[in-house]
Amino acid sequence: MIKIYNLVTFFYNLIFTIFENIIFRKKINENEFTEKGYLKFYNLKNIKIDFKESENIIVNKYYKKIILLNNELNELIYSIFIENKLYEKISSKTGFNYSIDFFTAYETSSILEEDQNKGWYANHPHRDKPYSKNTIKLIIPMQSIRNEHGPMRIIDKIKSKNFNPTKKYNFENVTCETGQAFLFNPNICYHYASNPNKGEKRRQMMFQLNPSKNWCINQKIFEYQNKREPKFPFFSYLFNSKKHLGLSSL
Repeated sequence: MIKIYNLVTFFYNLIFTIFENIIFRKKINENEFTEKGYLKFYNLKNIKIDFKESENIIVNKYYKKIILLNNELNELIYSIFIENKLYEKISSKTGFNYSIDFFTAYETSSILEEDQNKGWYANHPHRDKPYSKNTIKLIIPMQSIRNEHGPMRIIDKIKSKNFNPTKKYNFENVTCETGQAFLFNPNICYHYASNPNKGEKRRQMMFQLNPSKNWCINQKIFEYQNKREPKFPFFSYLFNSKKHLGLSSL
């Protein structure tokens, strides 16, 4: 079964990467993102990170989801992508417009030593296989995330290309302050969630973005908060309604 899954993800990745490059990609200059597969944005303003009316869902003993209200997520998307013009900045670095298809906010806590060999919250090095090479993810911290909070760790696209799980790599800690954001390519760059120090937690938000003709928002993004992140985006979101990012309401 694993071999079949790997074969399916390989052909999905190959076919839809080519399709997106032909249909959606615009020519851009080489930059940090195209060279490394990730970059950080600074000085984002007025991003709400305290959601008092949110609901917490326990996924496992080390991981819980933070479910935002519809209006909270609506305002958050407007603030990040429109007020801070992050949609323009992202397109200038990648050459694509995107559909904002999936959102999750979550909190991770320290994993006990006897549990660290298990996958509680993507805490082992991996690439996100069932996606194209053009799918990107945007991380927004809900607190200052420093080394003690268990930041995501990542290696660039060159090191990832010849990744060998038996070798040691110098993974970069993705530390972030509020007002910053981290953009990366999860299908190309190996990454994982590191373990917070005892008594520490990591709270952050993530958007999954997939190439599109125009910047738009998936109308099921609110209800997807209660579900696992969809794989094979082209098929998962094929029949979902989308609205242009510039509309005042979702």
